[in-house]
Amino acid sequence: MGNLIGGLVFRTGLVFLIVQWHGEQRGQLAFRRPGLLLAIYASCLLAWQIARIFLFQALMRTLNDGGESLNLIVTIMAPLDTVLYSLVAWLAWSFITRMLREDALPLAVHHNARRRIAGLAAWLFASVLLFLMTQTMHILLAFFDDDLKLVMMSYIGAVAIPTALVFAGTVLGLPRDVSRLHGWRLLGASLVAVVFVSLLTFVSLEVLAGILLRRASLASAILTVVVLVGIVVAYRMSFRAFYDAVRRPIAETSQEMQSS
Repeated sequence: MGNLIGGLVFRTGLVFLIVQWHGEQRGQLAFRRPGLLLAIYASCLLAWQIARIFLFQALMRTLNDGGESLNLIVTIMAPLDTVLYSLVAWLAWSFITRMLREDALPLAVHHNARRRIAGLAAWLFASVLLFLMTQTMHILLAFFDDDLKLVMMSYIGAVAIPTALVFAGTVLGLPRDVSRLHGWRLLGASLVAVVFVSLLTFVSLEVLAGILLRRASLASAILTVVVLVGIVVAYRMSFRAFYDAVRRPIAETSQEMQSS
């Protein structure tokens, strides 16, 4: 279930990111026959999913020579599958929109993209957390003595709460009048923020482990508060830094909308 949910979250957000980013770059944010466009796109992604099964089965048969190598193959396949799906999704959308370019409709510039950007930043963070959580599921199962309800509450809470804080921190860090997604800035700011949160967690854990070695429960509580606050601060600072150069006055955006 963890792998299934994580895969759906990642693929849905990735497709939305590609469609928004590609559309903003080429002025193709709407189409005359969207149903046809999406049907062809879905068929391409389904064809890749079928081809992926045969591809990875062939790799498994070729490279597998024992239990240890099987674990290594599975570990390598996870990031490889992510990269390949991203590439296929981008190339398929580029090809289809080029093929149906006559269907593209001119639209006025959206004057505020903060919620979309914040939502995508939260999606990126959730995708990372879901991937990590699936790797630590066996630890949760052992820790809670196979209490499935408790495991699921911890699993969902460990993803939902930080993701909501990422959304809040990103909104606070973005200009109020940002009008476009600016995909490279989104990815850069998200990457920097994730690295900052990871370093903050590691350093805090090391410091608290040394100071409160015999009081593990207190150390865990302090670490949780530090990391949760750090998430908001990291995303606010990162997105403010990356998006500072693309502030656009509302008056300028309104004039563009009227002229278009």
